[in-house]
Amino acid sequence: MPLRPDASRLPSSRRTFYSWVATFGKEPSRINVKMTLMSVLPENVEAPNNGEGVRRVIEAEKPDLVLLGLHSHDYDKLVASFNQAEIMAAGKAESLEKCLDRNEQYGWWTPAIQQCMVDSIPHFCTGRSAASCQLAIQENNLYDPRGVIVTGKMELGMVLANTPRMSPEAQKEYTPDYIRRKAPKLYAAIWGESCEYECIKVHAYVRHALLSGHLGDEVPKLADKFDERAVLKENSRVLVLTESDLFGLMVKSLPAYLDLVQFEYPNMTKIEFFESKERYRPQWFWVALYPAAYVLVLWLIWGFLKKQGSNLGEYVVKPLNKRLAALGRRRQLEEEPDLGNMLAPNSPAWEAMTPEERQLVELTGGLVSGGGRQ
Repeated sequence: MPLRPDASRLPSSRRTFYSWVATFGKEPSRINVKMTLMSVLPENVEAPNNGEGVRRVIEAEKPDLVLLGLHSHDYDKLVASFNQAEIMAAGKAESLEKCLDRNEQYGWWTPAIQQCMVDSIPHFCTGRSAASCQLAIQENNLYDPRGVIVTGKMELGMVLANTPRMSPEAQKEYTPDYIRRKAPKLYAAIWGESCEYECIKVHAYVRHALLSGHLGDEVPKLADKFDERAVLKENSRVLVLTESDLFGLMVKSLPAYLDLVQFEYPNMTKIEFFESKERYRPQWFWVALYPAAYVLVLWLIWGFLKKQGSNLGEYVVKPLNKRLAALGRRRQLEEEPDLGNMLAPNSPAWEAMTPEERQLVELTGGLVSGGGRQ
């Protein structure tokens, strides 16, 4: 197995491509497939891996199979948003700016989809749905208070900015590495599960296409929605596209995963588990359990104090009252006026006194030179 760099530690400008040769089967029927993993930036910026850059790669390389890190439901919305006949007649994809204007949320995938249609390249979706990701976040937040804080900060920023996505400044602050350090369970719910989901889906499509190329008609045809059949043979090329935030984790996980599973049947049960809403419903009992646990702890503390022959007043109320009284006396002393300064020579109080009163003050020691008290 070749040495693989940790792409999560690479500068953003280098988080673009990662290529390796995946070997399936054993001699004498071993099959080598050239795999390329590419990140896709979710905005219109000048970079080799923005939507237009991905389109150029597909046009130049013409891989035998393209796998999009996009859910099929979002894919259908994107395909329905443009006229397929016009794209095929023009023989080229639309500009990235036009695609983003039409669909701001996932428009950066549109040039890659259109280029696959123009070049008749079979392509399939391997991404996780946004709904299942949100449910995973909700489930995590029931167990992890740190996840609640981080999620609240991110969502509050979007609400205040009145935008469906985080601002570039917020994206720089709330990076996957930041969330991994501050809320590891939330990181696992968002990126960990999404990475595992995509690895399983990539394995399923690559395995099916390899079996189609190896066994022919004995295997059910693997075709996309435009009836382009996917067949992989020796030295075939596969392009896997994933979102830039997930790229570092995919670089570390996907090659090792494919080396491990080989021609094993893909774990589609796990895919169904990730997508199932039933997964999260039984967990809501924690919402009622947490307050009940707090009440139980308070009841146990009360019982312990009663057993000691006292109550909460002895341990809490009386010490608190003493503390408040001490603070009150301290504040009273701080606010008490300095009578020595008030009775200093030439002060208004001194000038208002009769000679007898001034003599009494001097005799009782209420006045010293300089105006202070003895």
